[in-house]
Amino acid sequence: MRDRGDVDGAIAEYREALRLKPDFAEAHYKLGVELSHKGDVDGAIAEYREASRLKPDDAEAHNNLGIALDDKRDVDGAIAEFREALRLKPDFAEAHYNLGVELEAQGKRKEALEEYRKACQLAPNDPDPCGKGEKLSGELKQP
Repeated sequence: MRDRGDVDGAIAEYREALRLKPDFAEAHYKLGVELSHKGDVDGAIAEYREASRLKPDDAEAHNNLGIALDDKRDVDGAIAEFREALRLKPDFAEAHYNLGVELEAQGKRKEALEEYRKACQLAPNDPDPCGKGEKLSGELKQP
């Protein structure tokens, strides 16, 4: 449904799936994605939390929960979720990048640089972590 741009239709379908099978972790995750697209951050957080509870080894759910928590200015919660995503999937470039962004915002620039570098190694064609890493590296070298 989402492929056709019908966010409301997708939300309705996922809610119906969850009415029939409330413990369907993937439906909770996908409902969270759709709610996030619609701007319902609180709803997305609730769905990502439920997806993570039902399927604790889902690194994507933890990463998306971290993004949603960041949207609510819960930096510590976001960092915890990105770290959990990386514990589950150490080669998750997006989670390394997201963690780097949070660490940099907290002034932990050397730790952020390490995360950007890991993300860039894992996804060398992605300009976000590679560019941020280069920029931060240059800033850290300046007196």
